[in-house]
Amino acid sequence: MTVLPRLPALADSELSAELAPVLAAWPYRLHRTLAHSPASLAAWMPWAEHILRHNRLSPRLRELAILRVAWNARCAYEWGLHAWVARQVGLSDAEIGAVAQGPDAPDW
Repeated sequence: MTVLPRLPALADSELSAELAPVLAAWPYRLHRTLAHSPASLAAWMPWAEHILRHNRLSPRLRELAILRVAWNARCAYEWGLHAWVARQVGLSDAEIGAVAQGPDAPDW
C-alpha cells in the first residue's frame, strides 16, 4: 500500500531562490516539506544542525539514539532515513536490527 503525504514535499521548481541553497545542503523530504513554511524551516535548521553536526555524540551513537526514538515512536519515515544514515556511518544491518528488538537483542 502506498500512502501519499498530506502535504507533499516541494519540487525544485517550487523553491524560492532563498530556500534553494538550504535544500541543496539538506536534500531530505522533511526539509522540503517544511519549506512550505519558510519560517518553520528557518526555525528548524539550528536544531537539525546541532543534532546532526555539532553535538558531542559520535555519529554512531547519534544514529543509534535517533533510530531508537524512531522505533519507539513508530515513525517509519525517520526510521527509514536514519537506517540509511546509520549504514553510511558504519552501523551494520545486525546493529540496526537490534535497535528494533531492544536492549535484550544480542547485538545491542
